[in-house]
Amino acid sequence: MPSGGQTTLTREPPTSLPPLGYPLFRAVWCAALTANICVWMQNVAAAWLMVKFDPAPLMVALVQTAIALPAFLFGLPAGVYADLLDRRRMLILTHAFMLAATLALYLMQLSSLLGPWSLLTLTFLLGTGSAISVPAWQASTSDAVPRAALGAAINLNGIAYNAARAVGPALAGAVIAASGINWVFALNIVLLLLVLFIFVFLYRPATLSPPTPEPLLAAMRGGIRYVRHARQLHGQLFRTLTFISCASGLWALLPLVAHNGYGLLLGSLGAGAVLGGLLLNRLRPRIRSYAHLATAANLIFVAAMLTAAWAPNVHLISPSLVLGGAAWISFNSTTSAAFQTTLPAWVRARALAIFMLSFQGSMAVGGILWGAVANRLGVSWTLTLSAGLILLGLLVTRRYPLRMGNEAEVTPSAHWGELPLAQEPDALEGPVAVQIIYQVANEYRDAFCRDIHDLGRTRRRDGASHWLLYRDLSHPDQFSERFIVASWGEYLRQRGRSTLADRDQENDLRRFLQPGTSPTISHFLVVAPLTATP
Repeated sequence: MPSGGQTTLTREPPTSLPPLGYPLFRAVWCAALTANICVWMQNVAAAWLMVKFDPAPLMVALVQTAIALPAFLFGLPAGVYADLLDRRRMLILTHAFMLAATLALYLMQLSSLLGPWSLLTLTFLLGTGSAISVPAWQASTSDAVPRAALGAAINLNGIAYNAARAVGPALAGAVIAASGINWVFALNIVLLLLVLFIFVFLYRPATLSPPTPEPLLAAMRGGIRYVRHARQLHGQLFRTLTFISCASGLWALLPLVAHNGYGLLLGSLGAGAVLGGLLLNRLRPRIRSYAHLATAANLIFVAAMLTAAWAPNVHLISPSLVLGGAAWISFNSTTSAAFQTTLPAWVRARALAIFMLSFQGSMAVGGILWGAVANRLGVSWTLTLSAGLILLGLLVTRRYPLRMGNEAEVTPSAHWGELPLAQEPDALEGPVAVQIIYQVANEYRDAFCRDIHDLGRTRRRDGASHWLLYRDLSHPDQFSERFIVASWGEYLRQRGRSTLADRDQENDLRRFLQPGTSPTISHFLVVAPLTATP
């Protein structure tokens, strides 16, 4: 049975270096910046071509869907593999795939074989490579910097993404104006070769001890189960879903706000995001309420959307989008940091994949939805409707907390004792039933039942498929916690996933026990029916 004293939480010591002072983070950050510039150049070039091929709002909005939908389809399996496989190898293979898709796009455009649907298909393939690389890239951040620098590193990742949003469209627009759209794809090929060079020769992370082997489907279920039962993650997910699904209307319809000023407007959003990210890093130590910061970001983005909907020219829209970009990164960086700082290492990449799935899925579905609505209502009224729904979402999400995680929530405790077994089963044997018996003092029964149900949620989060609390009818002071785990190997993984916070949660239950008693634990392995001997 778990044992150990209470954990004393202290403020994390300040890191001596900024995130870019760590060579591993610097390498992966530069590679991510370069790859994101490629993606945004592709977005601008694809949107420009689609307006030329078929200017219907739905077809133009489908370009955003093509780049965002792969994260919805492949994000979770990619997160599982990023947890279980070599992340550096994943990054090399995914960017090689993106290079192949970009090369095919370039050759088809040169030979005049490119059309609306082939453009969407190749954009989808490029988005697939990008989506599969994201969980490995994001999880690598935690491997490359100490925890004290993690919040600043996550914000720098957002700056890289949004700097790419500023540089990519501007660079694409300049190249199209100077040399033609074919050169955008040619430049993307060169930049992706640079990304591969960084990952092959400059990004050399330390070899980590391999995780316990886990089947793909079981690992996917484990990631979904963790997010489902980890209450501290739900506020970030729900806030992201409500905001991004509505805010995606601006991204989807921006090419139609100003046909000749699309690059300027997209660059304004990106530039605002970069400036907002830099300012956020300076203000981070002074921020007292992350929920209030997220709310303010929502309101500023609504103002930017309404300006884009009704302002008569790009010279009025562009400054408002600078503020909108700052609000965009403030919201996304804050929710992403709150999400990631609560994730232990064993589930980090797949849980981040679920977070990105909610983000990109909202962008993809929003692209189709707002494009279809704009076909009927027009661009201005569609943007006004989406802005109004963001305000409604603020009212709905007020009761969901937004907070940063602490060290105890992610640090393994290794507090489970030796298993009292006559013979240890094989890893694949199961299911396994675990029973823990508590002798509870009469006056504390109600409090014990309330608190242990919170512990039950922790058991389910880390691997239990069923969990129930029983009271012994013959001994009213005796309670039994029972849960089922799919196999012996999964139970061993569950034991290794316990954190310091989990240990404290278990130890808190001891104050309800009768003096001189301790919980007792038993393990049971299912016995299959015996086959009759002929």
